[in-house]
Amino acid sequence: MDVDPSWKYAAIGCQDRNIRIFNISSGKQKKLYKGSQGEDG
Repeated sequence: MDVDPSWKYAAIGCQDRNIRIFNISSGKQKKLYKGSQGEDG
């Protein structure tokens, strides 16, 4: 997990290998980055 310097968004790496960006004040998901489904390491 990481939070941007303005404390507006949080990036969270999930067990499903995706990275989700959340708006901290609303708690809503802003963006989803799909991760690899292979055994990349």
